[in-house]
Amino acid sequence: MKKYFFMISVFFALSLFCFGFEYKVFNGATGHAIPFSRMINSIAKYSDVIFVGEKHDDVYTHVIENRIFTNLYRFYPQLALSMEMFERDVQKILDAYLFDKISREEFLKKSRAWPKHMTDYHPMVAFAKRHHLPVIAANIPRKYASLVAKKGWKEIEKLPYEKRKFIAEKLVVIKDKYYKKFMKTMGAGKTGVSAMGGPAHKMLESIYRAQCIKDDTMAESIFQFSKKYPYRKIVHYNGSFHSDEGLGTAQKLLKMNPMLKCAIISIIPVTGAIPKTIRLEDKKNGDYIIYCPRLSNSKKKPMSSKMFKRFMKK
Repeated sequence: MKKYFFMISVFFALSLFCFGFEYKVFNGATGHAIPFSRMINSIAKYSDVIFVGEKHDDVYTHVIENRIFTNLYRFYPQLALSMEMFERDVQKILDAYLFDKISREEFLKKSRAWPKHMTDYHPMVAFAKRHHLPVIAANIPRKYASLVAKKGWKEIEKLPYEKRKFIAEKLVVIKDKYYKKFMKTMGAGKTGVSAMGGPAHKMLESIYRAQCIKDDTMAESIFQFSKKYPYRKIVHYNGSFHSDEGLGTAQKLLKMNPMLKCAIISIIPVTGAIPKTIRLEDKKNGDYIIYCPRLSNSKKKPMSSKMFKRFMKK
């Protein structure tokens, strides 16, 4: 096990060396560029929950995410890692791995880890394991989100407790800015669904319900953990749509506990040169905006994949 953690540490160091790329951090309120360390220091002092919004398939984004988590630990060791990428019903599997009760192979097999987990997210999970930090499987199991989309909330209420406990207690569907943003993103245009009707309208409404139950479940997972362990700061990783502008999961969490201090970080991959000033359309996305080069891992394997396999090989 010591050898395993040593190899992970070596991988972290070499990954940062290989990923020698430019990125810039901006304060969303002022629009000013700031050092990465200032952002870390600020959120470590003043935030209870830190939302980090990502584009799932971007390589450099995941390097920055790992750097955020590991640097926060230096300022505030009582951290917890929360992830959209794991669903509530695999929490026991995740805990078993963290406490060395199952192997990494069994963990990956049973946890329904995302396809790029080993290069995208495992460095953070491994860091949490090494430092005895809890990891929250925050999301709703996909099959139940699909059930909400296809058959509505009544089908959820019929589920037995053993299944129902993996889903948020309430489905909160708010027709607000988040709703309009969702509809526009889904192709409904600037007017939302007003120009749509019939099956298309119903389909988007159903998908929005599924989106909301994901937000509700992740927010509830964070809320329940923070209530039980108020001394821990929680760093939650999700697709940026779930937290940009303080909407989605972030908005639902604050409805559960308005006293929580939340910080929103939005990582934005860009093609071409990194902006020297913050783009006006991005300022609203979060307290901190991070621009990084775009490198999609859906088209190109991460630069460190071979290195990772080499150093993780038993």
